Amino acid sequence: MKRKISRRHFLKKSSQIIAIAGFGSSSFLLKGCKTNKDFDLVLKEGEVFDGLGHEGIEADIGILGDSIKEIGKISSSKAKTVIEAKGLAVCSGFIDVHDHTDISLLVNPKAESSIRQGITTLISGNCGYSPFPPRSNKI
Repeated sequence: MKRKISRRHFLKKSSQIIAIAGFGSSSFLLKGCKTNKDFDLVLKEGEVFDGLGHEGIEADIGILGDSIKEIGKISSSKAKTVIEAKGLAVCSGFIDVHDHTDISLLVNPKAESSIRQGITTLISGNCGYSPFPPRSNKI
């Protein structure tokens, strides 16, 4: 069964396609149509732990900017970037409750070695010594 379309409809659709092809995703297009993606990043099929002691669940995580926007089943086509996390644990971060990096934070304030291990919070000074806050010579 062939479907007929009107000449007007054909011209309208053709001109839209030509306009999109010619301008790409430039700012000339309608607002919200630049990337046509809902998320900057989707972590696919990772074992997600909520940090409350529950069992992990297999799910996708949709991230937009610096915020988690959706957890569940998400189509890969909705993301600019997709990371396949099947077989990997996905969690909010770990707390190192006994840390000795306080002085090294002055040299490396980004604490890359901790971040690469999933540690997002450091607790220092619980051995009785910490260089923070720095003492003033003024009394």
